[in-house]
Amino acid sequence: MYSTAKMGLYWNGGSVTPPPKEDTEIVSANNSGSIYEDWVFSLRNKRKGKGSMWAEGGLDIRHFPTNEKVSLSPLAYATTTFEIF
Repeated sequence: MYSTAKMGLYWNGGSVTPPPKEDTEIVSANNSGSIYEDWVFSLRNKRKGKGSMWAEGGLDIRHFPTNEKVSLSPLAYATTTFEIF
């Protein structure tokens, strides 16, 4: 399986959208697998106020014997808000 993850972070007075991360994992028949992507940001010394972040993940699966690749749809998407004190 192949994953592509994107995210963005916005706060009072700034934003960051790092490059997408990609990862792969081989999963044998009748088993499951998982791929995790982590981003770390410091909001220390940022202006007080509200912020938000979003993340999007896509997953493609390739069947080795037939070499057929399928993209799972819809993409996974999440968003949340936060407050800098």
